[in-house]
Amino acid sequence: MYLNIWNTLICLLSIFGLATYSIIKKKYWFGGPFYNAWIVALLPIMGYISITGESILDLSALRLSYLIIMSFFSYASFVLIGYLKDISADRVTGYKTFPVVFGWNASVWVNNIFVILSVIFCFILVKISTIGIICMALASMIAISGQLYAHFTKTKEESNAFFPITSTVRSFIIWHIAVILTDHPEHIIAVAIFYFLFEVALYLRPEKEQI
Repeated sequence: MYLNIWNTLICLLSIFGLATYSIIKKKYWFGGPFYNAWIVALLPIMGYISITGESILDLSALRLSYLIIMSFFSYASFVLIGYLKDISADRVTGYKTFPVVFGWNASVWVNNIFVILSVIFCFILVKISTIGIICMALASMIAISGQLYAHFTKTKEESNAFFPITSTVRSFIIWHIAVILTDHPEHIIAVAIFYFLFEVALYLRPEKEQI
């Protein structure tokens, strides 16, 4: 808000979204991943207007639009696959998530689409940069490995959801790192430290069954 007063509105929107997310997740099988993702997709806008000082009424950067779309679908991927670890609990408590209604296989197939869209829009954003392409390729391989595991694991149950989930969150972060380094390759050391600390936090999380 100090950097741009329009962030006040965006912050209020994100608070509203988080406060109402559980209602959407519980009642609408099609809503959960998309509803959570639009909240996260506000972050690129916050960052952009903080740097440029622009009003949200004047946003016209095509590159920003691509980044918002990439953030949206890559986070929707994390949310949808994240539901796989909670199917039994969500079913008992009346949450009509996509996996509860349609099952494991359908969820993974839909997530294939989210991954493909994430890769496409990341490529559009980083195609001019070698380091960007390398990071994009790494993130994409991680995401695809999680998808393949989810498709072909013999026991499609909650205990086998953690590798696909960690793959979605790792790829989400590295796709964004690819965009950062495309525009600001001088941040490579800061980004490397950030990612290292992410992996430390992931490893040290107190509840191993939650990500």
